[in-house]
Amino acid sequence: MKIVILGKGKSGTTVLMHMVAAAFPECRLVPGGFRAHIRDRRKAGAAADSLVCKFTYNDKKGRSFDAVTRHIADEGYHRKIWVTRDPRDNAVSDALFRWRRRHGKSRRQFRACLSLVERKERDPRAVDFSEIYRFTGDRGGPETLEKMIANEHNRYQRMTDFVNGLGPDWFIFKYEDLVDEKFTALSEYLGREVVPTAELPREDQVKVRTKTYGDWRHWFTEEDVRVFEPVFAPYMELVGYDGGDWALDAEPTVDPATASLYMRRIASEGRFDRLRGVKERMGRLYGAAAGFVGRNPP
Repeated sequence: MKIVILGKGKSGTTVLMHMVAAAFPECRLVPGGFRAHIRDRRKAGAAADSLVCKFTYNDKKGRSFDAVTRHIADEGYHRKIWVTRDPRDNAVSDALFRWRRRHGKSRRQFRACLSLVERKERDPRAVDFSEIYRFTGDRGGPETLEKMIANEHNRYQRMTDFVNGLGPDWFIFKYEDLVDEKFTALSEYLGREVVPTAELPREDQVKVRTKTYGDWRHWFTEEDVRVFEPVFAPYMELVGYDGGDWALDAEPTVDPATASLYMRRIASEGRFDRLRGVKERMGRLYGAAAGFVGRNPP
């Protein structure tokens, strides 16, 4: 059995991957992008015919819908899952998670965005979410509001076109059903019972923020509704969200634990990961050098 899980970043693909893999213990778990998948295929040999893998759509990293479609066709997956999430919640999670390893961004940008988030914690109506989301673009940001809107519109237009073209052999799974632990329909599609995973690996635990949905109602302002409604509404209606429900919380609150403190933690974890990677590479180089020195001369 070969299963692929695909979705936008911060849509729950990692958590679902572990749950599906637990239901198929005979399958190899292959997280990561195309290069990781190719490396694993080479190592696994014939065993690679049984796998659960996941990709997140990302044009900048070479995982465009065209590239993903070609890969899926070439690989011949037996089960294909598209994971979707309310774009408004997805945007909030993405804006905060984007600071892991800082994604090429500077300390100055981090401090500027953090200051906005901390102001929003003190008074959620004082800062439009779109001002925070402008930092999710290229490393030269923040982007102008106009460029941010155009980029987001193009991204969701491509997602809408892709999902609209999916055949009956695909299963569309909502992040909200993941939170509510509604796995009956997914289990029927897979032919195995999917149950909640008790604990994620350490490297994936850091990605978890709220384990809930609807948080956007606290983050968005009336101006954000004006900005994002025409961008998100077509995709929302396609995948079954209520595109007419943009009601904001009457008394919005932004918890630092899932906002500024999460940003700090995610940035700190990224630095730890980089240092650990450097140590591992130095260890391999040292081992290779020691082996070379220890060889007998010709």
